[in-house]
Amino acid sequence: MRAKCTGMALPYTPSHPGTVPRPTEKTSAGAASGGAGRVERAAVPPPKVRIPFTTTASVTRQRLMRLIPAEPPAVPGEGPDVLLLCAPAGSGKTTLLADWARQVAVLPDAETGEGRPGEESSGKPEEGAGREGAGTEGAGTEGAGTEGAGTEGAGAVGARGRAAVAWVSLDTDDNDVFRLWSALLTSLEATGAWGPGSTLHRLAPPHGPVEPGFLAAVARALEEAAAKVWLVLDDTQELHDPDALHSLGELLRITPGGPAVVLSGREEPPLALHRLRLEGRVREIPAHELTFTREEAERLLDASGVRLPPDRLGLLVDRTEGWAAGLRLAALSLPGAPDPAAVIGEFSGDDRGVTDYIVGEVVHHLPAHVRRFLLDTSVCDRLSVGLAAALSGRGDAGEILDRLERGNVLTVRLGRTGDWYRYHSLLLGCLRAELRRGDMAAWLRLHRTAARWYAGHGMPDEALEHAVASEDPDLAAELIEAHGPHQILGRGGAPLRRLLAGAPAGLTARPAVALVSSLASLLSGDRPGAEARLHALGRTPADHPQRALRVLHASIEVNRARLGGDVPAALARLDAVGTGPTGNPDIDLIALVGAGIARMWLGDHDTAERNLTDALRLAEATGLDYLALVCLGNLGAVASCRSDLGGTDRRARAAVEFAASRGWEHTSTCAFPFGLLAWAAHQRLDTRAARECASTAVSLLHDHMEAAVELSVRATDAAVAADTAGDAHSAAARMHEVWLRMDRRHSPPSLIAYSAPAVQRLALQVGETAWAVEAVQRTRMLLGPGGEWLLLRAVARAHGGRPDAARRVLRPVLNGSAPCVVATTAVHAWLLEAVLAERSGNTYRSHEAVARALEAAAPREILRPFRDAGETVRTLIARGTGRFGRHEAFATRLLTALPVPSAAPAALTASEQRLLLELPSMRTTEEIAAALHVSPNTVKTHLRGIYRKLGVRSRRDAITAARRRGLL
Repeated sequence: MRAKCTGMALPYTPSHPGTVPRPTEKTSAGAASGGAGRVERAAVPPPKVRIPFTTTASVTRQRLMRLIPAEPPAVPGEGPDVLLLCAPAGSGKTTLLADWARQVAVLPDAETGEGRPGEESSGKPEEGAGREGAGTEGAGTEGAGTEGAGTEGAGAVGARGRAAVAWVSLDTDDNDVFRLWSALLTSLEATGAWGPGSTLHRLAPPHGPVEPGFLAAVARALEEAAAKVWLVLDDTQELHDPDALHSLGELLRITPGGPAVVLSGREEPPLALHRLRLEGRVREIPAHELTFTREEAERLLDASGVRLPPDRLGLLVDRTEGWAAGLRLAALSLPGAPDPAAVIGEFSGDDRGVTDYIVGEVVHHLPAHVRRFLLDTSVCDRLSVGLAAALSGRGDAGEILDRLERGNVLTVRLGRTGDWYRYHSLLLGCLRAELRRGDMAAWLRLHRTAARWYAGHGMPDEALEHAVASEDPDLAAELIEAHGPHQILGRGGAPLRRLLAGAPAGLTARPAVALVSSLASLLSGDRPGAEARLHALGRTPADHPQRALRVLHASIEVNRARLGGDVPAALARLDAVGTGPTGNPDIDLIALVGAGIARMWLGDHDTAERNLTDALRLAEATGLDYLALVCLGNLGAVASCRSDLGGTDRRARAAVEFAASRGWEHTSTCAFPFGLLAWAAHQRLDTRAARECASTAVSLLHDHMEAAVELSVRATDAAVAADTAGDAHSAAARMHEVWLRMDRRHSPPSLIAYSAPAVQRLALQVGETAWAVEAVQRTRMLLGPGGEWLLLRAVARAHGGRPDAARRVLRPVLNGSAPCVVATTAVHAWLLEAVLAERSGNTYRSHEAVARALEAAAPREILRPFRDAGETVRTLIARGTGRFGRHEAFATRLLTALPVPSAAPAALTASEQRLLLELPSMRTTEEIAAALHVSPNTVKTHLRGIYRKLGVRSRRDAITAARRRGLL
């Protein structure tokens, strides 16, 4: 017998010794016709008709046991009496059926021949056999445990034995009808379901085609069985003789009322099973059901003494695709390995054990032309009939693929009726290794053929991959220039960058390839790699003779400048080259998007939105998913530049959902959309959502991120942290650090305008007046003398105890003569005016200022400035309820969102209030006393009163508490 490896089963050992006639025996009985004489049968080796015994650690898969009936149908015709199990070599078919047989079998008594459930007559396997029970799940499905070590495992059945099981392991000798029926009859006799004088014992196997008289005798004999019987025929693929197959088909035809039959093999035997299906007599177990689950693979490895961490276990299951033989071969190579993780990482079809098994059990038995076909088509991960024909040069490629799939030769049809196929990953690895070792020229030629076929059938991604693998620089350069930009726009730069990582220098030095490779590197965040390619090219955009390459080069320069360069200068060069049609739609889109993003960062929001909207429409129409994601994210950024919270949230959320639908939500491209969602939530005072989105955005940043995107995400994260941080000074320091990294070349004006008030406010809250002064100076340097700078100057004067001066500085912002970069600046300005007017006793002006702030904030749903302005603003809104006109609903929403003022402290005296206004200044106690014309002792007395009433112990804490209560 040929040894089998089905993931768990190895050589056969006896299951019930002493019950099978020896090869030299002849059974004394009457002839089939009832006459006297000795019945002659072919010698049947005992292991051939025994339930195979597993000599290695295995697992019993109860998930599959439930797919097989425990007993044949009680009444003929009331249920399936033929079970069909077809699966590739090494799928665990034999092991599964052997485990099932031990669970359901009523085994014969060695001495009396009477059936007794769940026990072996011998209790010991043959010499040299291993343990079955070790590491198994337990053979019983109803709680029965595995019995003693060294037994065959059938003792675990106990009272569950429900039927006799006759087993025949078929081989090529069974293509002789006489030998086949000798084995069938011997196996049935061995069950003990027929007494010594039964018709079965008197049957003589035919030496040629079965005759009706013999079949009639078989039918009578089967009816005499004293128990229900299963007949298991394993390895049916070994049968090919027409007479043998015909006789087996006749047996199936007469089985109702006799034994139920289990047919197990690599492919469906030609037995006219379609008729039995129509009669409802066939139950099938699909091949995919035998695939090991992750949990089953873990138990199989554990039974072999192998423990793997979850990630390595998952990788192994993926590599083997749950194939039992692959898992078992991997398990054999792991014990004692110095680095099991490395073994798993390198485990493939090129592994010696895998290659030997696949060649011996899968490939060796195939015709020579099919083996050649497998080699020729192995260069592709997926195969259509047309592609297979182009690679192999065979007009019958479709027929061969269909035969391989139907024959379970580790070939899978993609879709139930499609004409695309794929080989099992381990078979594919084995074939590729063999092809490379034996015929490298053919390997390269086949890649060239595949590249041209894919390019001609509108599949550029696959065409590029095979073109680079073909090592044909002319073909690769042609396809990269034609399809590289399209692949980048559809999938991002990472795939093409990985593809070109090992390409020959002669290929990457070509202008078109160098430019496409540079763009791929930039979009993957690899600025040094992109610059190295451009430097090696040694050209400026104007040096290219083709207009398409000039525009592509200039667009790359714009993208490079956004990562760290002069964006206005790069954009000017692109405008000089011209962004009109180049004849290559993909390059036109690259230029359009690059210019749109650059213009957004430079403050030209209207042009940016037009460019990005046009690009998004084209990307969606042509299926360029990566480009569509980039456009959605940056359109959200345009909305944020306009302080449009609703638009920001809607577009950024659409970007994240779009990315998630394609499995990209955890890539760096999503850092910006998540950062925008965090910013919008922060402005809406949704602290929880802001914290979650900001944390996600920061986690997706990488070292070579676009400067503007990174600063935007980190500034938002710092601002969000300030709301929840236990250490206010640490939060202010984080914000200050980000602020110092902003500059005019790489920081959008809107980002600076949003950050400046937050930086100043946090610095003043923690008493870092130097940081606050610095914020005013840097705002003037970065944005010029506009509304944002005036707002910060007014805040500084108010906190310095000069409210009138603050209101004078603020006036150009309020009357619109000082332009503001972002709309929130005007909201901040009106709220500061409201607080200052209230403190001066001008309640009419304070109400008017709050109303103007509501008017500016309501259309954009801006809430944050109202919270930052302190408790005084909430009081003013509450007091003005009913007088805000069309903004009344927004005012009510604010009252709900803003924190309720804490219990008011004891009222400060007028002297204490005057002293409180001096505290944020840099003056000492003596200097404050001189300014207020009182003694230093008086200042100290008032200071102690302030500390007591605010519940603090230091000057810095008093300033913070006073600002939170709206007293400063």
